[in-house]
Amino acid sequence: MKIEATVLDDAWLKIKEQVQSIEGSDYEVTDSDVLNHALSLFAWSLEKINEGRVIASVEETSMKYTEVSMPIFEKLIFQKNMRN
Repeated sequence: MKIEATVLDDAWLKIKEQVQSIEGSDYEVTDSDVLNHALSLFAWSLEKINEGRVIASVEETSMKYTEVSMPIFEKLIFQKNMRN
């Protein structure tokens, strides 16, 4: 499927730079890679939200976590809770 989207150049470049900045990374990320991986992560997140789970980043040594907050996640969680 071909998708056209308008994305801020700075945001797109920042993502590509972050991939390159990961220690030991020599991965040449393409625009298609970024979009495919983002969609995969988004689909996985929606699946987990539907299971009643929290999407978060965990700091391994302290086990502290930061919950991922996106407007669409909040809306879906609210709607799910209203049905239950």
